[in-house]
Amino acid sequence: MASTIFVPTVNSDFVQIGMIDSEGAASVDNKPWRELVASGCVIVDPTEAVTLAKHGDRISIPSIKDPADFGRVDITSTSAMSAQEVDTLTDVGVVQWNRQLYQFDDSDTIRSGHDASKEYSMKLGGKKAKRLFELLMKVAVGAVDAVDTPTANCHTSVVYSGTTPAYPTLQRLRATKALLADAQTRITTAVMHSASFNYLLSDLITNYGAGSVVGDFAAQTGLLGTLLGIKNWIVSDLVPTSDSGASYNTILLGPGALWLSHQKALTVDTQREVKGTKTVDYMAVSFNVCPHVRFVKWADAGNNPTDAYLIDPTKWDEAYDDHRRVLVAKLNSN
Repeated sequence: MASTIFVPTVNSDFVQIGMIDSEGAASVDNKPWRELVASGCVIVDPTEAVTLAKHGDRISIPSIKDPADFGRVDITSTSAMSAQEVDTLTDVGVVQWNRQLYQFDDSDTIRSGHDASKEYSMKLGGKKAKRLFELLMKVAVGAVDAVDTPTANCHTSVVYSGTTPAYPTLQRLRATKALLADAQTRITTAVMHSASFNYLLSDLITNYGAGSVVGDFAAQTGLLGTLLGIKNWIVSDLVPTSDSGASYNTILLGPGALWLSHQKALTVDTQREVKGTKTVDYMAVSFNVCPHVRFVKWADAGNNPTDAYLIDPTKWDEAYDDHRRVLVAKLNSN
């Protein structure tokens, strides 16, 4: 026996990615998403599923190349000027499809004594926010290594050592910012694993006399901001590690460095089954998403990539006329 009796309010405001269960354990994982959006480093484009699907499995994101520079002109000359064409660049993002199947016993819902639909919806909104942040970090870690002009991996600083540990320090973060040349002043946000943040605090306390701010996150990040010129600090263990978890990635971002198109309303299929004395509800939830680093393009022949493909730098290629337009840099350390 099957029907569609139980329909949680998954398309209500409760499931929107900004509406997170503030009391549940999941809120810890979703705080980074809210902070990333607030930083202005990601352009979020919520859209209908059919609109996102119309692009097929890829999305083109065009932009204008830098026009030719101005120069002096001889006002007495009668020669015709040569027109300098203003060309376009095209990023190519790739769509990944996400889906999960949930089941729950109606008796548990009844015993809970409150609005189960609302709670489920808020939890799903939290899970979606967590997933969007996770995918953006994986794409950032992989795609930044495709920035190979003017030199290979010119936005990546690797200090990781399998023999002598090299941890994040203020000096190493300064050097990573400097990879963007005179665009380094546009870096406003650092996203890092909690282990990396702890090592950075150790450097701050040991070498910069910051013992008075121990335990005060706002004071710690305020001092880091003063010393490094980085305003926003996002600490999350969702930032992917490398080398089987032995090395950590710190991502530096500027305004609009990331771009995300995601399916605004989740696609939900429900089914109820009676199993003897038990009634079980099943709910399949899916959405599609395109996480992207601006001025880099998806260069693999395959579509609907796995997470492993998204973080693989060989699947990306540069799509810029000046590397400074890619407002992303990475420090890989112990």
